[in-house]
Amino acid sequence: MNRQALRIMTYNVHSCRGSDGVTSSARIAEVIRRWSPDVVALQEVVRRRNGPGDQLAAIAAETAMDAHFTKTRPEGEDDFGIATLVRHSYVVHREAPLPVFRGEPRAAHWLRVNTGHATLDIVNTHLSIHLRERLRQVQALLRGEQPETKEEAAAELLFSLMPISSRLVLCGDFNAGFLSAEYRFLCARLQNAQRAVRFWPQPTFPARYPFLRLDHIWLGAAWRVVEAQVSASRLERRASDHLPLIGGIEPLGIAVPVEEPGSALVLGPEAERAAC
Repeated sequence: MNRQALRIMTYNVHSCRGSDGVTSSARIAEVIRRWSPDVVALQEVVRRRNGPGDQLAAIAAETAMDAHFTKTRPEGEDDFGIATLVRHSYVVHREAPLPVFRGEPRAAHWLRVNTGHATLDIVNTHLSIHLRERLRQVQALLRGEQPETKEEAAAELLFSLMPISSRLVLCGDFNAGFLSAEYRFLCARLQNAQRAVRFWPQPTFPARYPFLRLDHIWLGAAWRVVEAQVSASRLERRASDHLPLIGGIEPLGIAVPVEEPGSALVLGPEAERAAC
């Protein structure tokens, strides 16, 4: 990959429980360090409120990255949700739950990342396993309507990315394959990182014997994809039930040098940091 490109990773870490049944945040951190990404969108990550065993804090510390966490499940002794690791300065632009009917709670968060040479609108999400909910969630992300009622607005049930930023980088576990209505809906509006550079995109699930492409990186018009691949070494096949997807991107017509690890600074006062 061009050394001046930015590297994005999306990774469902399955609460750091691997396909071998072993729970290890250290293995997840090792996968991330191998690729030295600028931004990592994590799904199914656990934060422990009290005592040791905070997965996100451990991963952030071992990768020398800052983290923003959004809780999705209201119950349980520990916090469960999505998190984004960042190696640059950022602000939290928006975060909110996504609509659900009968499935588990889902959410998305939007970080505006400044590398010093480029600005990225990073959105991390994890969509439902139920078809009706999943399509509704995709439509909620990419529609411009305002909440219809005061109650809906107060509950922040709509997380709209409209109008779509040309700098958008939408990452996550979409639970949607390339034949799905949700995939086609997104393809009509954004470029898919794998499809941009690969004639045969690589599957991401299940990790041991992958045949489904559920994890995606979608991009606005300002980006050119220079690399997209699924990492499937022995470590990745054991560390989680999903494989990580890595994309290399650069702004059209602009060279973007990659910052050195450890230079991150969180600017958003509302951001929840993982202790590093």
